[in-house]
Amino acid sequence: YVVVKIHDSWEGFRDYFLQQEGEKRLLAFTKRGTKIHSDFSYRKGDYLLFGAETTGLPPEALLDCKTEPYGGGTIKIPMVETY
Repeated sequence: YVVVKIHDSWEGFRDYFLQQEGEKRLLAFTKRGTKIHSDFSYRKGDYLLFGAETTGLPPEALLDCKTEPYGGGTIKIPMVETY
């Protein structure tokens, strides 16, 4: 199953995430990701981060997903720019 939570800010989510116990990994979904979503190996404890379709995730979220100890990288979802 999936638990969905919406946070008001990146800082609010990050505080929540760091308080969670167990295995965990941050994965940012973006059209500029480095790994293709269908080829990626997901696992229990993954936190899947999605931003607004028009603006994406904030830069600090993308940076944390690439560099933090719990960062799992960025995942690419191909987008058609028609909006």
